Amino acid sequence: MTHKAPPTVSVIIPTYNRAHLVGRAIRSVMSQTCQDFEIIVVDDGSTDDTEKVVSSFNDPRIRYYQHQTNRGHSATRNTGITMSRGKYIAFLDSDDEYLPEKLEAQLEVFEHQASRGIDVGIVVTGALGYDDDVGKVVHYNLPMDFRHPYEELLMRKHTCYNTMLVRRECFDHVGLWDERLAVCENWDMAVRVGTKYGYGVVPKPLLIAYEHSGQHVSTTTNSRGEALRLIASKYSAEMKQYPKFGAKLRLNIANDDFQKGLMAEARRQSIAAIRLRPFWYKGYIYFLRALLGTRLYRKIVHA
Repeated sequence: MTHKAPPTVSVIIPTYNRAHLVGRAIRSVMSQTCQDFEIIVVDDGSTDDTEKVVSSFNDPRIRYYQHQTNRGHSATRNTGITMSRGKYIAFLDSDDEYLPEKLEAQLEVFEHQASRGIDVGIVVTGALGYDDDVGKVVHYNLPMDFRHPYEELLMRKHTCYNTMLVRRECFDHVGLWDERLAVCENWDMAVRVGTKYGYGVVPKPLLIAYEHSGQHVSTTTNSRGEALRLIASKYSAEMKQYPKFGAKLRLNIANDDFQKGLMAEARRQSIAAIRLRPFWYKGYIYFLRALLGTRLYRKIVHA
C-alpha cells in the first residue's frame, strides 16, 4: 500500500462564526499558483454554518476540525499545526485572502536563500489593508529587509502573521504559539523564530487583509495590559540589551495603566522607561501625564 507524500505547504485557517466569509479565504488558497498544499480549517466553536460551507468544497486537501469550546487565537493555530503534515506552515484568517502567487513567491525565497547557505525560518510578504466600510484599500504594507533583523523584530517592525510562511521545524525548536497571550501573540512568535533563524521577505503585497467589525476567532479574558506584562517578563533580558525596545514596552504598559486609572503604576513604568532611555522625551511626557492627570496635563501643554 502506497502512502501519499506530505504536501509542501499546510495552510491553517482559524475561524469563528465566519460562515459568510470563510469560503472566500479557502478559494484564495485553492487559486494559488502553487497547488501542493493542504488546508486545515480550525473552527473555534462556531455556532453558524461554518462546517457546512467548508464541506461544500468537497476537496480531499481540505480538513475541518472544531473545538468544542472557545479556546482563543493561539490555541486554534496550535491545533492546526498539530494536525498539519506540510514542510512549511502558512496562516490565513478566515476573513482575509491570499493573492494567487503568494505561496510560490515565498517558496522561491526559501529556495534562493538555502542555495546561498542562509538558514531562513520565516518568509513574509506585504499586505493590502482593505476597508469593507469604504470599499477601498486604505493602507499598503511592505515588509522591510532588515539590517539587524532581531532588533527590528523586537521593535515590532514586521508585517502581520497572515503573511508568514514558516518552516515546520521552527516550531519544534521555538515552541508553539503562546496560549497565554490574548494580544501580541503574532509579535511573540515572529521574535521567537527570529532568535534562531533568518528572516526572508517578498517585497510586494500578496495578502488582502479586510478591516471590519467583529472577531476572527474567539478571544480570551487576558487583557492587553496582562499580555504586555507577560511579554516584559519573557523578554526581560532583551529589554536590557535593547533599551529602545525596553523603553517602548514600558511606555505601552504605562499607557494601559493610565487608561485604567492606575496612575502610580503608570508613573513607575514611565520611570523605568526613562532609566532605559534617559534622553528619550516620551518617557518624561508619559510620567507627567500620569503625575498630573489628563486634564491638568493638557492645560499646561496648551497654555
